[in-house]
Amino acid sequence: MRKPRAFLLYVEPTPYVEGLIKEIHREWSGDLDVCYIAEDQSQDWKIDAKFSGGTILPVNRRHAIIQLWRSLGRLCRGDVVHLAGWGHPLLVVALLMGKLRGLRVFIESDTSTGQAVGGMKNFVKRVIYPTLFRLPDHFLPGGRRQAAYLSSYGVPSTKTTTAQMTVDVTSIMRYFAAADNATRDALRARLGYANDAVAVLYLSRLEPSKGVADLLDAFADIALRRGDVRLMIAGSGSLDSSVRDAAAVNPQISYLGRLTGTAVLDAFAASDIVVAPSRFEPWGLVINEAMACGRPVVATDRVGCVDDLVTHGETGFIVPAEAPRALADALELLASNDRLREEMGAAAMRRITPWTLQNEAAILVDCWNARCPAC
Repeated sequence: MRKPRAFLLYVEPTPYVEGLIKEIHREWSGDLDVCYIAEDQSQDWKIDAKFSGGTILPVNRRHAIIQLWRSLGRLCRGDVVHLAGWGHPLLVVALLMGKLRGLRVFIESDTSTGQAVGGMKNFVKRVIYPTLFRLPDHFLPGGRRQAAYLSSYGVPSTKTTTAQMTVDVTSIMRYFAAADNATRDALRARLGYANDAVAVLYLSRLEPSKGVADLLDAFADIALRRGDVRLMIAGSGSLDSSVRDAAAVNPQISYLGRLTGTAVLDAFAASDIVVAPSRFEPWGLVINEAMACGRPVVATDRVGCVDDLVTHGETGFIVPAEAPRALADALELLASNDRLREEMGAAAMRRITPWTLQNEAAILVDCWNARCPAC
């Protein structure tokens, strides 16, 4: 009997996507074809798609469409087309092709409510999305806010299953369980931090939408009152020079540059608080990572995962976006209370424990199996 086949189309290979595909391979009993629209679309991930068996579509749009059509032509009615949203034209093309071939199409999404869009763009969405969203067989939103976004365009709850978007929580926890204080002390010593210094970590791209300017404003306020708080900024982007300038003026700010691999986990280990000051953030996987490391988080209300992961006053604090004063108050409260940080960090780790890539992959595969007939 022929094995079922799943065709997965993602925008680019990222650590999250590669980890999820690895777990899908373990859960899925059939064959798996993985395809990416491009490499390093959002940043320089330095991930070789071929290492996990993936392929990259041709840069030429016409050739890319032809390759998609041929790939979908190898599927039968019991097979799966799984798409990473609808935000790229080729994802929409793959959706239309899949339905033309009578295939079952599933869409995962991190698109959330609360996004600021222009009047005309919003009008176009209101006209097109209700029709477009009737085409997929099922949606797999990352969490509650993402499900609410789909609902706002008429997608019924029976057509959505929360996927619990996450990172490799299991590996992160394993790394921290094996690490000792030397890991934490090494980076702090290199940065010249005293033992009693409280370190706040920002780890993301350095772009205006990430709220970097709000964070710098908030920390300037904190630094005027507290000399024991440090800000570690890790990332790269268009605001590199602004961060470098701030670090040059304020010795309490450390610019770490872009981190990869275990250097990311070492930065979490050296920190006491993790901050996500975004003005726009569909999900915010850094929150998952921070919680897996047992760190309390301060995130704005525009970070898409907060409805699922951040309980205000329990696993961290949620503050209004573009409000440096509120951000400073939350960070200062955590910085001044060792016991509160410890309790919130422990609660954060308990909350994120079931949000594993293994569970996310199982949710996706269970949805495929439940809704796809045998060939």
